[in-house]
Amino acid sequence: MIFFIQYNLHKLQKVGCPPAFCIGKDMATRNRPDKDGPHRGQYEKNKKRIYATQTICGICGKPVDFSLKYPHPLSPTIDHIIPIAKGGHPSDIDNLQLAHRCCNRQKSDKLITREVATEQVVSNRLLPATFDWYSRPPKPLKQA
Repeated sequence: MIFFIQYNLHKLQKVGCPPAFCIGKDMATRNRPDKDGPHRGQYEKNKKRIYATQTICGICGKPVDFSLKYPHPLSPTIDHIIPIAKGGHPSDIDNLQLAHRCCNRQKSDKLITREVATEQVVSNRLLPATFDWYSRPPKPLKQA
């Protein structure tokens, strides 16, 4: 097996392909500025600040249970409102929000637009306070 990999690497290096990319190591260790780049320190500070101040998921609007830990789908995570892949800032506190892990995974790198429904509310104040039933003409009865 090792001979096969070394032989294929030798062939790929002749073509000009970097070995880490050809094996797939590059895909596993991508450079995320908020995880292992220059923004890591500020991201961690803002993450603690959000965990201390927010309790509602910014995606689904339901409460987040902080007693649940990482593998659980409802465990708390930090979501980038504008994803880094779409040009969002990796550590700006205005771009971070609390989210459930499953909500964050489902959102992925999509931008969510929230539409606020503006329903016209009908209140009792627009209706008459009383109604004179005697002044209303009676409906004719249907004959069968």
